[in-house]
Amino acid sequence: ANGLIDQVGDAGEYRFVHALTRDAVEASLASGDRVGLHRAVAEAIESQFAGDLSEHLGDLARHWAKLAPYGEAATARRWTTAAADDAVRRLAYEEGVRLYRAALSLDHAATPVERVRLLTSLGRAAYFAGDLDGWVEAAVAGADTARAIANPELLSDAALVLEATADSGVNAIAKQLCEEALAELGDSGHEAARARLLAQRSHLAYYDGVQRHVESMSGAALDLAHQSGDDRALVDALHARKEACPGPAGRVERLRLATEMLALAPRTNSARTAMWGELWRIDALAESGQLTAAAEELSALEVAVERVGGPVTAWHLDRVRACIAQAQARYAVARAAGRRAFERMREVEPRPATGAYFSLQCALACHIGVTDEVAEFVEHEFDPLPRFTTMGPLTRAVMLLRAGLPDRAAASYQQAGPLATWSMPAFFVLLGHVYAALAAAELGRHDDLVALLERLTPYRGEHAFAEGVAYLGPIELALGRGAAAIDRLDDAIDDLAIAVDQAERAGAPGFAAEARYHLAAALVARGGDGDRGRAEPLARDADRMARVLGMAAFVERTGALVAELEGRRHPGLSPRESEVAQLVAEGLTNRQIAERLF
Repeated sequence: ANGLIDQVGDAGEYRFVHALTRDAVEASLASGDRVGLHRAVAEAIESQFAGDLSEHLGDLARHWAKLAPYGEAATARRWTTAAADDAVRRLAYEEGVRLYRAALSLDHAATPVERVRLLTSLGRAAYFAGDLDGWVEAAVAGADTARAIANPELLSDAALVLEATADSGVNAIAKQLCEEALAELGDSGHEAARARLLAQRSHLAYYDGVQRHVESMSGAALDLAHQSGDDRALVDALHARKEACPGPAGRVERLRLATEMLALAPRTNSARTAMWGELWRIDALAESGQLTAAAEELSALEVAVERVGGPVTAWHLDRVRACIAQAQARYAVARAAGRRAFERMREVEPRPATGAYFSLQCALACHIGVTDEVAEFVEHEFDPLPRFTTMGPLTRAVMLLRAGLPDRAAASYQQAGPLATWSMPAFFVLLGHVYAALAAAELGRHDDLVALLERLTPYRGEHAFAEGVAYLGPIELALGRGAAAIDRLDDAIDDLAIAVDQAERAGAPGFAAEARYHLAAALVARGGDGDRGRAEPLARDADRMARVLGMAAFVERTGALVAELEGRRHPGLSPRESEVAQLVAEGLTNRQIAERLF
């Protein structure tokens, strides 16, 4: 009658109109009454919904938590842990973190084994929630507890909470825990745990740039995982082995590993396993120039990512989607997906997020010119990851050249140091050398360019693609452009003609247009018999494609080349614009021009 409670439906059930009213009533109760009511509600929920408590775990955790000070800490911890596990299954990682921490606050009656298991669960949930500090703290606390009770299996579990990351401090902790756990396990038995720990050490070696250790440790991890028959160990070992197979030489093995990973996914009911298998398959397809097939795999990747949840997995999807769109000249899609990926990841791991976005924007700038995003990166330098100290300045040099800042580009190129000292991450060698060749050609660094062309020559027939970050077309395109810059015009024409065909077969129309333009320009420069006639249709096609695709970085150049080949002085206008300008010069009015043209 006073409006404090409402009836719910026709079943005679009631609820408080406002939570403040409920809290005030609860606060007015004597402790004994309040405890009795919490117990009665908890027991009623358990009884009434005994068949399926999944939707009531949070309520049970809350009510039993109120009873924890009255001898029910163990029961409260059990229900709170169940609610946390359920939250993680529903991808509500932040809620899972909160509940695991609540369960740990009730652990004064817990055994050390229970505490380690809670901490490892908390660490994994924190990682997916993007709470990297909480992730590391939980792993270290779990290791401390396992160490105190001399339990090597639990120490291994705690060590495996961490993953290799861009943060060298985190990697140092992970490496120490892995090595300690391996030493405690010994050299025999525990095959699954040892396989997982070796896989983790292999990841860490990969991030340290020690590729020979990646090769040896990932191989040992995969052998142990197969011996163990443990699917979880096999997943970890496959992941490590993938990092031991960079570039075109490792592509066949990477596809085999992706196939094995995808076969494991339904057997283990693991969306994360499916996600990695799809990512590896997409990378291998794109690297081999099968962009259409790679794009078709994105829907399966999206399903897996949605099942896993969390900002890091969503970043993987968006960065790959952006890269494939950039390769296929769907520039608006690439820009939107790239920006979304950057915004998702920048708060979690800012350096990988920035590096990937920087490379994408540089690739886009080569075709669509300097956008606002490019201008932002040009003005604000960032500190690349240690593995990218060579590639970072080279990529930035290309970006500065696209922005019309050759002096700053030259300074950035110089920061990479002498070519003989360059070191690039294993999966980025081709992409890095193509960026370097583009910069060297435009900066007149011909000695470096000759050496770079020698390094790229063994990769004829391949495509410059790296880890779903950026695509720079067929290797022959870079070889042809480089050869033209040092007046090796016969070589340039041969390579660029191949690049046109390769880009078209790959489904990369922007790079086909780029290759046509450079091929036409090289033919004009050579000026042999029939070269001009061969160049004219190439230049017209390049101009038409550049305008249709919105390749702002090329339309002025393609238009100028078409005008030159047609024997006209090019005023910086397209052929149609030049036609209109000529009519204006004749003194025609707008209406007369319209009548003449249409």
